[in-house]
Amino acid sequence: MSSSSVAVPVKQEEVVFLRDFKAQNVESETTLEKAIQDLPLTEDTTCGYGFFQSKHLQRFANIKSFVVLFGVVGSIFSMTNSYFNGILTTVEKRFKIPSKNIGVIMVGLDCTNLLASWFISYYGGRKHRPRWLGFGLISIMLYCLLTSLPHFLYGPGTDALQLTKEYAESRNVSIGGADKSNTVLCNYDDSPCEEKDGHLAPQLIFFLAQIVSGFGDSIYWMLGSTYMDDNAPKSEAPFLLSLSFFTRMLGPALGYSLASSCLKIYVAPYLTPLITNEDPRWIGAWWLGWIVIALILIIPSIAISCFPRELPAKAARRLLEKKKAEEINQLPPIDQEELHETSFQDMKKTFMRLCNNKVFMYTNMASILFIMGFMPFWIFSPKYIEIQFRQTASVASLVNGTMGIVAAALGVLISGAVISKYKPRTRYMAAWNTIVGVISALGFVVYMFIGCPANETAIAISGVLLLPAARGGH
Repeated sequence: MSSSSVAVPVKQEEVVFLRDFKAQNVESETTLEKAIQDLPLTEDTTCGYGFFQSKHLQRFANIKSFVVLFGVVGSIFSMTNSYFNGILTTVEKRFKIPSKNIGVIMVGLDCTNLLASWFISYYGGRKHRPRWLGFGLISIMLYCLLTSLPHFLYGPGTDALQLTKEYAESRNVSIGGADKSNTVLCNYDDSPCEEKDGHLAPQLIFFLAQIVSGFGDSIYWMLGSTYMDDNAPKSEAPFLLSLSFFTRMLGPALGYSLASSCLKIYVAPYLTPLITNEDPRWIGAWWLGWIVIALILIIPSIAISCFPRELPAKAARRLLEKKKAEEINQLPPIDQEELHETSFQDMKKTFMRLCNNKVFMYTNMASILFIMGFMPFWIFSPKYIEIQFRQTASVASLVNGTMGIVAAALGVLISGAVISKYKPRTRYMAAWNTIVGVISALGFVVYMFIGCPANETAIAISGVLLLPAARGGH
Protein backbone atom coordinates (compact mmCIF):
# COMPACT_ATOMS: atom_id res chain seq x y z
CA MET A 1 0.00 0.00 0.00
CA SER A 2 1.43 3.42 -0.93
CA SER A 3 1.92 6.15 1.61
CA SER A 4 -0.67 8.33 -0.15
CA SER A 5 -3.46 5.91 0.72
CA VAL A 6 -2.53 5.20 4.31
CA ALA A 7 -5.33 5.89 6.77
CA VAL A 8 -4.17 7.97 9.66
CA PRO A 9 -5.88 7.10 12.95
CA VAL A 10 -7.92 9.93 14.47
CA LYS A 11 -8.75 10.10 18.18
CA GLN A 12 -12.40 10.26 19.32
CA GLU A 13 -11.95 13.80 20.68
CA GLU A 14 -10.61 14.90 17.30
CA VAL A 15 -13.60 13.37 15.51
CA VAL A 16 -16.02 15.45 17.59
CA PHE A 17 -13.95 18.56 17.04
CA LEU A 18 -13.82 18.09 13.27
CA ARG A 19 -17.55 17.43 13.07
CA ASP A 20 -18.60 20.45 15.12
CA PHE A 21 -16.08 22.99 13.83
CA LYS A 22 -16.09 24.27 10.28
CA ALA A 23 -12.69 25.56 9.16
CA GLN A 24 -12.61 28.57 6.92
CA ASN A 25 -9.00 29.69 7.01
CA VAL A 26 -6.34 27.76 8.89
CA GLU A 27 -4.01 30.78 9.10
CA SER A 28 -6.73 33.15 10.29
CA GLU A 29 -5.94 34.31 13.83
CA THR A 30 -9.64 34.53 14.76
CA THR A 31 -10.34 31.08 13.41
CA LEU A 32 -7.38 29.61 15.24
CA GLU A 33 -8.29 31.25 18.55
CA LYS A 34 -11.85 29.90 18.36
CA ALA A 35 -10.49 26.48 17.45
CA ILE A 36 -8.20 26.50 20.49
CA GLN A 37 -11.14 27.41 22.74
CA ASP A 38 -13.31 24.64 21.31
CA LEU A 39 -10.52 22.05 21.30
CA PRO A 40 -11.10 19.36 23.95
CA LEU A 41 -8.11 18.95 26.22
CA THR A 42 -6.38 15.59 26.16
CA GLU A 43 -3.42 14.17 28.02
CA ASP A 44 -1.14 15.34 25.20
CA THR A 45 -2.33 18.97 25.30
CA THR A 46 -2.68 19.50 29.05
CA CYS A 47 -0.09 21.38 31.11
CA GLY A 48 1.38 19.73 34.18
CA TYR A 49 1.44 16.09 35.16
CA GLY A 50 -0.34 13.90 37.65
CA PHE A 51 -2.03 15.88 40.43
CA PHE A 52 -0.15 19.02 39.38
CA GLN A 53 -2.66 20.18 36.75
CA SER A 54 -5.02 23.15 36.72
CA LYS A 55 -6.68 25.66 34.40
CA HIS A 56 -4.26 28.29 35.68
CA LEU A 57 -1.33 26.32 34.31
CA GLN A 58 -3.11 25.88 31.00
CA ARG A 59 -2.84 29.61 30.34
CA PHE A 60 0.90 29.12 29.81
CA ALA A 61 0.44 26.34 27.25
CA ASN A 62 1.43 28.53 24.29
CA ILE A 63 4.49 29.00 22.13
CA LYS A 64 5.37 32.43 23.55
CA SER A 65 5.66 31.09 27.10
CA PHE A 66 7.81 28.21 25.89
CA VAL A 67 10.10 30.50 23.88
CA VAL A 68 10.71 32.71 26.92
CA LEU A 69 11.35 29.77 29.25
CA PHE A 70 13.47 27.96 26.67
CA GLY A 71 15.60 31.08 26.26
CA VAL A 72 15.98 31.52 30.02
CA VAL A 73 16.96 27.86 30.41
CA GLY A 74 19.45 28.21 27.58
CA SER A 75 20.90 31.30 29.22
CA ILE A 76 21.43 29.43 32.49
CA PHE A 77 22.82 26.43 30.64
CA SER A 78 25.33 28.54 28.70
CA MET A 79 26.40 30.06 32.02
CA THR A 80 27.93 26.69 32.90
CA ASN A 81 30.20 26.76 29.83
CA SER A 82 31.38 30.34 30.30
CA TYR A 83 31.74 29.91 34.05
CA PHE A 84 34.01 26.90 33.53
CA ASN A 85 36.11 28.89 31.07
CA GLY A 86 36.30 31.76 33.56
CA ILE A 87 37.61 29.61 36.42
CA LEU A 88 39.85 27.49 34.20
CA THR A 89 43.18 29.00 35.29
CA THR A 90 42.17 28.81 38.95
CA VAL A 91 41.25 25.12 38.65
CA GLU A 92 44.55 24.43 36.89
CA LYS A 93 46.43 26.24 39.66
CA ARG A 94 44.53 24.56 42.50
CA PHE A 95 44.81 20.97 41.27
CA LYS A 96 48.00 21.44 39.19
CA ILE A 97 46.28 20.29 36.00
CA PRO A 98 48.21 20.99 32.78
CA SER A 99 46.34 22.60 29.90
CA LYS A 100 46.72 19.50 27.75
CA ASN A 101 44.72 17.53 30.34
CA ILE A 102 42.06 20.26 30.45
CA GLY A 103 41.62 19.77 26.71
CA VAL A 104 41.04 16.04 27.27
CA ILE A 105 38.55 16.78 30.07
CA MET A 106 36.57 19.12 27.85
CA VAL A 107 36.27 16.38 25.21
CA GLY A 108 33.99 14.44 27.59
CA LEU A 109 31.02 16.62 26.64
CA ASP A 110 31.63 16.09 22.93
CA CYS A 111 31.97 12.33 23.38
CA THR A 112 28.52 12.18 24.98
CA ASN A 113 27.07 14.43 22.28
CA LEU A 114 28.47 12.18 19.58
CA LEU A 115 27.32 8.89 21.09
CA ALA A 116 24.01 9.90 22.70
CA SER A 117 22.66 12.33 20.11
CA TRP A 118 21.66 9.51 17.75
CA PHE A 119 19.33 7.91 20.27
CA ILE A 120 18.14 11.12 21.96
CA SER A 121 17.11 12.77 18.70
CA TYR A 122 15.23 9.69 17.47
CA TYR A 123 13.62 8.18 20.57
CA GLY A 124 13.29 11.39 22.56
CA GLY A 125 11.79 13.19 19.57
CA ARG A 126 8.88 10.74 19.54
CA LYS A 127 8.20 10.93 23.27
CA HIS A 128 7.14 13.69 25.67
CA ARG A 129 9.86 16.21 24.78
CA PRO A 130 9.23 18.75 27.59
CA ARG A 131 9.71 16.02 30.19
CA TRP A 132 12.88 14.94 28.47
CA LEU A 133 13.98 18.57 28.71
CA GLY A 134 13.30 18.50 32.44
CA PHE A 135 15.46 15.39 32.73
CA GLY A 136 18.18 17.13 30.73
CA LEU A 137 18.19 20.06 33.16
CA ILE A 138 18.50 17.63 36.07
CA SER A 139 21.61 16.20 34.41
CA ILE A 140 23.01 19.75 34.15
CA MET A 141 22.36 20.23 37.88
CA LEU A 142 24.22 16.97 38.54
CA TYR A 143 27.06 18.23 36.33
CA CYS A 144 27.36 21.39 38.43
CA LEU A 145 27.44 19.45 41.68
CA LEU A 146 29.98 16.96 40.35
CA THR A 147 32.26 19.75 39.16
CA SER A 148 32.24 21.34 42.61
CA LEU A 149 32.76 17.97 44.34
CA PRO A 150 36.62 18.00 44.28
CA HIS A 151 36.61 21.05 46.54
CA PHE A 152 34.57 19.24 49.19
CA LEU A 153 36.65 16.08 48.85
CA TYR A 154 40.11 17.66 48.86
CA GLY A 155 39.54 21.05 50.47
CA PRO A 156 41.17 24.36 49.49
CA GLY A 157 44.66 22.82 49.25
CA THR A 158 47.86 23.22 51.23
CA ASP A 159 49.14 26.11 49.11
CA ALA A 160 46.01 28.14 49.81
CA LEU A 161 45.96 27.29 53.54
CA GLN A 162 49.56 28.40 53.99
CA LEU A 163 48.60 31.89 52.87
CA THR A 164 45.98 32.42 55.59
CA LYS A 165 46.22 34.15 58.97
CA GLU A 166 44.84 31.11 60.79
CA TYR A 167 47.58 28.88 59.39
CA ALA A 168 50.29 31.37 60.32
CA GLU A 169 49.01 31.64 63.90
CA SER A 170 48.70 27.88 64.33
CA ARG A 171 52.30 27.39 63.14
CA ASN A 172 53.65 30.43 65.04
CA VAL A 173 54.79 31.94 61.76
CA SER A 174 54.90 35.68 61.29
CA ILE A 175 52.67 37.24 58.68
CA GLY A 176 55.66 38.30 56.65
CA GLY A 177 57.16 34.83 56.92
CA ALA A 178 53.98 33.19 55.67
CA ASP A 179 54.07 35.45 52.64
CA LYS A 180 57.68 34.72 51.78
CA SER A 181 58.24 31.15 52.92
CA ASN A 182 59.13 28.33 50.62
CA THR A 183 60.11 30.67 47.80
CA VAL A 184 62.28 29.20 45.07
CA LEU A 185 63.74 31.30 42.30
CA CYS A 186 63.55 29.35 39.06
CA ASN A 187 65.55 29.78 35.92
CA TYR A 188 66.05 27.86 32.73
CA ASP A 189 68.88 25.72 34.15
CA ASP A 190 67.13 24.67 37.36
CA SER A 191 64.67 21.79 37.46
CA PRO A 192 63.13 22.27 40.97
CA CYS A 193 60.60 24.72 39.51
CA GLU A 194 59.13 22.05 37.25
CA GLU A 195 55.81 21.01 38.69
CA LYS A 196 54.43 17.54 38.33
CA ASP A 197 50.90 16.92 37.17
CA GLY A 198 48.30 16.92 39.93
CA HIS A 199 46.39 13.94 41.25
CA LEU A 200 44.37 11.98 38.73
CA ALA A 201 41.20 11.61 40.85
CA PRO A 202 40.00 15.25 40.57
CA GLN A 203 40.64 15.17 36.84
CA LEU A 204 38.53 12.01 36.51
CA ILE A 205 35.70 13.69 38.42
CA PHE A 206 35.84 16.68 36.08
CA PHE A 207 35.81 14.35 33.08
CA LEU A 208 32.82 12.42 34.45
CA ALA A 209 31.00 15.71 35.03
CA GLN A 210 31.58 16.69 31.40
CA ILE A 211 30.11 13.37 30.25
CA VAL A 212 26.99 13.99 32.35
CA SER A 213 26.77 17.50 30.93
CA GLY A 214 26.75 16.06 27.41
CA PHE A 215 23.36 14.44 28.00
CA GLY A 216 21.77 17.72 29.04
CA ASP A 217 23.42 19.54 26.15
CA SER A 218 22.10 17.01 23.59
CA ILE A 219 18.59 17.03 25.01
CA TYR A 220 18.39 20.82 25.14
CA TRP A 221 19.49 21.42 21.56
CA MET A 222 17.91 18.45 19.82
CA LEU A 223 14.57 18.23 21.55
CA GLY A 224 14.00 21.81 22.68
CA SER A 225 14.62 23.39 19.28
CA THR A 226 12.51 20.83 17.43
CA TYR A 227 9.66 21.19 19.93
CA MET A 228 9.66 24.93 19.37
CA ASP A 229 9.86 24.57 15.59
CA ASP A 230 7.06 21.98 15.46
CA ASN A 231 4.66 24.00 17.62
CA ALA A 232 5.31 27.46 16.15
CA PRO A 233 3.58 28.79 13.03
CA LYS A 234 5.95 28.35 10.11
CA SER A 235 5.96 32.07 9.35
CA GLU A 236 7.02 32.92 12.90
CA ALA A 237 9.43 30.07 13.57
CA PRO A 238 12.66 31.84 12.46
CA PHE A 239 11.98 34.89 14.61
CA LEU A 240 10.95 32.83 17.64
CA LEU A 241 14.09 30.71 17.34
CA SER A 242 16.26 33.80 17.09
CA LEU A 243 14.46 35.34 20.08
CA SER A 244 15.22 32.31 22.23
CA PHE A 245 18.84 32.31 21.07
CA PHE A 246 19.04 36.05 21.81
CA THR A 247 17.97 35.35 25.39
CA ARG A 248 20.49 32.53 25.55
CA MET A 249 23.28 34.91 24.51
CA LEU A 250 22.98 36.59 27.90
CA GLY A 251 24.29 33.39 29.50
CA PRO A 252 28.01 33.77 28.64
CA ALA A 253 28.09 37.31 30.01
CA LEU A 254 26.33 36.18 33.19
CA GLY A 255 28.65 33.18 33.52
CA TYR A 256 31.81 35.25 33.20
CA SER A 257 30.41 37.86 35.59
CA LEU A 258 29.63 35.14 38.13
CA ALA A 259 33.14 33.73 37.70
CA SER A 260 34.62 37.18 38.23
CA SER A 261 32.61 37.67 41.42
CA CYS A 262 33.38 34.22 42.85
CA LEU A 263 37.11 34.47 42.12
CA LYS A 264 37.30 37.64 44.22
CA ILE A 265 36.33 35.49 47.22
CA TYR A 266 39.07 33.35 48.70
CA VAL A 267 38.81 29.61 48.05
CA ALA A 268 38.23 29.11 51.78
CA PRO A 269 35.78 31.95 52.67
CA TYR A 270 35.89 31.09 56.37
CA LEU A 271 39.66 31.86 56.54
CA THR A 272 41.49 35.18 56.40
CA PRO A 273 43.95 35.36 53.49
CA LEU A 274 47.26 37.20 53.90
CA ILE A 275 47.33 38.18 50.23
CA THR A 276 44.97 40.05 47.92
CA ASN A 277 43.43 38.86 44.68
CA GLU A 278 46.11 40.85 42.85
CA ASP A 279 48.68 38.30 43.98
CA PRO A 280 49.30 35.53 41.41
CA ARG A 281 49.11 32.94 44.22
CA TRP A 282 45.51 33.90 44.98
CA ILE A 283 43.01 31.05 44.51
CA GLY A 284 39.41 32.18 44.32
CA ALA A 285 36.23 30.35 45.31
CA TRP A 286 35.93 28.55 41.97
CA TRP A 287 33.48 26.03 43.42
CA LEU A 288 30.91 28.53 44.68
CA GLY A 289 29.37 29.39 41.31
CA TRP A 290 28.50 25.77 40.60
CA ILE A 291 26.31 25.63 43.69
CA VAL A 292 24.59 28.87 42.65
CA ILE A 293 23.85 27.63 39.11
CA ALA A 294 22.54 24.28 40.39
CA LEU A 295 20.11 26.04 42.72
CA ILE A 296 18.94 28.39 39.96
CA LEU A 297 18.10 25.43 37.70
CA ILE A 298 15.62 23.83 40.11
CA ILE A 299 12.58 25.95 39.20
CA PRO A 300 13.14 26.04 35.40
CA SER A 301 13.58 22.26 35.27
CA ILE A 302 10.18 21.78 36.91
CA ALA A 303 8.49 24.50 34.84
CA ILE A 304 9.64 23.29 31.43
CA SER A 305 8.65 19.69 32.16
CA CYS A 306 5.07 20.87 32.78
CA PHE A 307 4.51 21.82 29.14
CA PRO A 308 2.24 19.45 27.20
CA ARG A 309 3.49 17.01 24.63
CA GLU A 310 1.75 19.11 21.98
CA LEU A 311 0.66 22.71 22.46
CA PRO A 312 -3.09 23.31 22.01
CA ALA A 313 -2.47 25.79 19.17
CA LYS A 314 -0.49 23.18 17.24
CA ALA A 315 -3.17 20.54 17.84
CA ALA A 316 -5.92 22.92 16.69
CA ARG A 317 -3.91 23.93 13.62
CA ARG A 318 -3.32 20.30 12.71
CA LEU A 319 -7.01 19.41 13.05
CA LEU A 320 -8.06 22.46 11.03
CA GLU A 321 -5.77 21.32 8.23
CA LYS A 322 -7.48 17.93 8.29
CA LYS A 323 -10.89 19.59 8.16
CA LYS A 324 -9.89 21.85 5.29
CA ALA A 325 -8.47 18.90 3.36
CA GLU A 326 -11.75 17.00 3.78
CA GLU A 327 -13.78 19.95 2.50
CA ILE A 328 -11.83 20.06 -0.75
CA ASN A 329 -11.74 16.26 -1.05
CA GLN A 330 -8.02 15.90 -0.44
CA LEU A 331 -6.16 13.54 1.81
CA PRO A 332 -5.17 15.20 5.10
CA PRO A 333 -1.50 15.72 5.91
CA ILE A 334 0.08 12.51 7.10
CA ASP A 335 2.04 12.44 10.33
CA GLN A 336 5.09 10.37 9.49
CA GLU A 337 5.61 9.42 13.13
CA GLU A 338 2.27 7.62 13.13
CA LEU A 339 3.22 5.60 10.04
CA HIS A 340 6.42 4.10 11.46
CA GLU A 341 6.95 2.23 14.66
CA THR A 342 9.83 3.33 16.83
CA SER A 343 12.58 0.80 16.21
CA PHE A 344 16.30 0.59 15.69
CA GLN A 345 15.82 -0.36 12.03
CA ASP A 346 13.64 2.67 11.40
CA MET A 347 16.23 4.85 13.15
CA LYS A 348 18.91 3.60 10.76
CA LYS A 349 16.70 4.37 7.75
CA THR A 350 16.00 7.85 9.11
CA PHE A 351 19.68 8.66 9.52
CA MET A 352 20.51 7.26 6.10
CA ARG A 353 17.99 9.67 4.58
CA LEU A 354 19.68 12.52 6.43
CA CYS A 355 23.11 11.42 5.24
CA ASN A 356 21.88 11.56 1.64
CA ASN A 357 20.77 15.18 2.12
CA LYS A 358 23.68 17.17 0.66
CA VAL A 359 22.64 20.53 2.12
CA PHE A 360 22.36 19.00 5.59
CA MET A 361 25.75 17.26 5.35
CA TYR A 362 27.57 20.32 3.99
CA THR A 363 26.10 22.44 6.77
CA ASN A 364 27.31 19.94 9.34
CA MET A 365 30.79 19.92 7.82
CA ALA A 366 30.91 23.71 7.97
CA SER A 367 29.81 23.64 11.62
CA ILE A 368 32.55 21.12 12.47
CA LEU A 369 35.24 23.31 10.91
CA PHE A 370 33.88 26.38 12.69
CA ILE A 371 33.87 24.63 16.08
CA MET A 372 37.41 23.32 15.52
CA GLY A 373 38.65 26.88 15.13
CA PHE A 374 36.44 28.68 17.63
CA MET A 375 36.30 26.36 20.65
CA PRO A 376 40.01 26.56 21.60
CA PHE A 377 39.73 30.36 21.51
CA TRP A 378 36.52 30.29 23.55
CA ILE A 379 37.94 27.95 26.20
CA PHE A 380 41.43 29.35 26.68
CA SER A 381 40.94 33.07 25.97
CA PRO A 382 40.52 33.95 29.71
CA LYS A 383 43.81 32.22 30.43
CA TYR A 384 45.44 34.02 27.49
CA ILE A 385 44.23 37.41 28.74
CA GLU A 386 45.35 36.64 32.28
CA ILE A 387 48.91 35.67 31.30
CA GLN A 388 49.55 37.77 28.20
CA PHE A 389 48.11 41.04 29.53
CA ARG A 390 48.90 40.53 33.25
CA GLN A 391 45.30 40.57 34.48
CA THR A 392 43.77 38.82 37.47
CA ALA A 393 41.57 35.79 36.89
CA SER A 394 38.45 37.77 37.84
CA VAL A 395 39.25 40.61 35.42
CA ALA A 396 40.09 38.18 32.61
CA SER A 397 36.73 36.46 33.09
CA LEU A 398 34.85 39.74 33.09
CA VAL A 399 36.59 41.06 29.97
CA ASN A 400 36.13 37.80 28.07
CA GLY A 401 32.45 37.71 28.96
CA THR A 402 31.77 41.05 27.31
CA MET A 403 33.74 40.45 24.09
CA GLY A 404 31.37 40.01 21.21
CA ILE A 405 28.37 39.15 23.40
CA VAL A 406 26.39 42.26 22.47
CA ALA A 407 27.24 41.94 18.77
CA ALA A 408 26.41 38.24 18.72
CA ALA A 409 23.10 38.74 20.52
CA LEU A 410 22.03 41.55 18.19
CA GLY A 411 23.12 39.52 15.16
CA VAL A 412 20.96 36.57 16.17
CA LEU A 413 17.92 38.74 16.89
CA ILE A 414 18.19 40.88 13.74
CA SER A 415 18.82 37.90 11.46
CA GLY A 416 15.73 36.12 12.77
CA ALA A 417 13.59 39.20 12.18
CA VAL A 418 14.98 39.69 8.65
CA ILE A 419 14.45 36.05 7.69
CA SER A 420 10.87 36.09 9.03
CA LYS A 421 9.99 39.30 7.18
CA TYR A 422 11.81 39.02 3.84
CA LYS A 423 12.17 35.22 3.56
CA PRO A 424 15.42 35.28 1.54
CA ARG A 425 16.42 32.32 -0.60
CA THR A 426 18.65 29.73 0.99
CA ARG A 427 21.38 30.47 -1.54
CA TYR A 428 21.56 34.08 -0.37
CA MET A 429 21.69 33.04 3.28
CA ALA A 430 24.49 30.56 2.55
CA ALA A 431 26.46 33.27 0.75
CA TRP A 432 25.96 35.64 3.68
CA ASN A 433 27.22 32.98 6.12
CA THR A 434 30.32 32.52 3.96
CA ILE A 435 31.09 36.26 3.87
CA VAL A 436 30.65 36.64 7.65
CA GLY A 437 32.78 33.54 8.26
CA VAL A 438 35.67 34.93 6.21
CA ILE A 439 35.51 38.28 8.01
CA SER A 440 35.45 36.49 11.38
CA ALA A 441 38.48 34.37 10.44
CA LEU A 442 40.42 37.49 9.45
CA GLY A 443 39.52 39.03 12.79
CA PHE A 444 41.05 36.07 14.64
CA VAL A 445 44.29 36.52 12.68
CA VAL A 446 44.66 39.99 14.23
CA TYR A 447 45.25 38.35 17.62
CA MET A 448 48.60 37.11 16.31
CA PHE A 449 49.91 40.68 16.35
CA ILE A 450 48.66 41.68 19.81
CA GLY A 451 50.76 40.94 22.87
CA CYS A 452 53.03 42.18 25.67
CA PRO A 453 56.80 42.02 24.93
CA ALA A 454 57.47 42.18 28.69
CA ASN A 455 56.51 38.50 28.91
CA GLU A 456 59.78 37.60 27.25
CA THR A 457 61.65 38.54 30.43
CA ALA A 458 59.22 36.79 32.79
CA ILE A 459 60.52 34.63 35.65
CA ALA A 460 58.77 32.10 37.85
CA ILE A 461 58.71 31.97 41.64
CA SER A 462 57.38 28.82 43.30
CA GLY A 463 56.04 27.68 39.98
CA VAL A 464 54.03 30.88 39.51
CA LEU A 465 54.64 33.15 36.53
CA LEU A 466 55.76 36.66 37.58
CA LEU A 467 56.48 39.66 35.40
CA PRO A 468 59.03 42.42 36.02
CA ALA A 469 56.40 45.16 35.96
CA ALA A 470 53.61 45.41 38.48
CA ARG A 471 50.36 43.67 37.73
CA GLY A 472 47.80 45.75 35.94
CA GLY A 473 48.53 45.17 32.31
CA HIS A 474 47.29 47.17 29.39
